[in-house]
Amino acid sequence: MGCEVFIAKTKEAVKIYNRLVSKGKKVLAFFHLTC
Repeated sequence: MGCEVFIAKTKEAVKIYNRLVSKGKKVLAFFHLTC
């Protein structure tokens, strides 16, 4: 069992999140953390 880390701007991060969820992956996401 491993994990992957993706660092992207919010718009791209949401696309990555949606793609992984649609494939049935377990996903933990943190968005827009730099404000």
